[in-house]
Amino acid sequence: MDALVWAPWQMTWVDGSLPITMNVRTGPGTDYEVAAVVPQGTQARIYGIDPGENWFLVEMEGYSSLYWLYR
Repeated sequence: MDALVWAPWQMTWVDGSLPITMNVRTGPGTDYEVAAVVPQGTQARIYGIDPGENWFLVEMEGYSSLYWLYR
């Protein structure tokens, strides 16, 4: 996870739900494998963002791992 911009002592949780069905990936970019297709309305919590500020590292209801989601 060297591509993560994150300072745990400054972390602010951002909760929300996915507005559309989306692919989540194992890393921040389309070169990474699609880990799951997540349905619209799935609750998600953002943990971090990549240095280019295009991909969020998210935790989602019903999934046991953190995945990357394009913003």
